[in-house]
Amino acid sequence: MRQQFLMSSWKTASKLISSYFKKNWSIHDYPTECRQLSGQGLPGAGEEPFTWEARIINWYWMSGKGHTKQEAYAALQNSFEAYQAEGNELPRPGSKSGIVFTRVDQINYLEPEGIILFKEIFGMDYYGMFVSDESTLYDFCDSKEKIQRQIAKIQEKYGIRIEDITGLRIVGILERMREAGV
Repeated sequence: MRQQFLMSSWKTASKLISSYFKKNWSIHDYPTECRQLSGQGLPGAGEEPFTWEARIINWYWMSGKGHTKQEAYAALQNSFEAYQAEGNELPRPGSKSGIVFTRVDQINYLEPEGIILFKEIFGMDYYGMFVSDESTLYDFCDSKEKIQRQIAKIQEKYGIRIEDITGLRIVGILERMREAGV
């Protein structure tokens, strides 16, 4: 453990020092690490959960997951490039990055449907949790069986089908509810 900490610290310090000699940074200028996950996550749509995660050290939410180390690093690079393409300011390599919360514009717009869905389907107080535009049904169900039960419950209660909603995103479910006049 101590050896891993020292290696991580050395990587971080060397990338930080090197960053002062460049103006434009790429993913290769950042200290990264890869770790094997221990069966975390819930399989989605028949897929196996990811077993590897690559991340930028000290930039905690900049990560990528995959079934192999290579896939995880490729996903990390895609996340980094997407963040950069959106015009976001990159933190200096090796420095600590702050926490950035995901957007809530859509979920706020669909708040009335959210209140109904969480009360009637999950038995939860909508205001007692954080739900973002990226939240999915998987965030509120801990097994495939529970997801299938909730999908059936939503279909029975509101007369809407949601299986085709990408990632079973809550925003997509709420939009269907609004279209159906729930």
